[in-house]
Amino acid sequence: AAQEAADAAEASLLQRLRVAEGAAATAAAAERVAASRAATIEASVASAREAAAAAVAEVAELQGLLERERRGARALAAEKGAAEERLSATQARLERARSEAEAMKRDLTERLWDAEQRARN
Repeated sequence: AAQEAADAAEASLLQRLRVAEGAAATAAAAERVAASRAATIEASVASAREAAAAAVAEVAELQGLLERERRGARALAAEKGAAEERLSATQARLERARSEAEAMKRDLTERLWDAEQRARN
């Protein structure tokens, strides 16, 4: 009877050992899966950081381009203003020249008419 109890206890212990070994194997497999997932997550985080750094660099580049475009637009606006002033001054000179030409034409026409009148008399 004592031997049967010892055999039963041994069988029970062997069964528990097998269960514990299975649990240990399952835990080791779960640990490997978790380590693999952690590596994947770390790689994803590294990739996201690289993408964020690239986006920050692109934003900085675009901001620089935008500022250059704004400076160019301001320069063009200033050039346009100066050109409009020159055009206005040129138009004013042209108008004065036309007025002077009309006055000269009237004066010459009057002189010609006077000369013709004197020649007839």
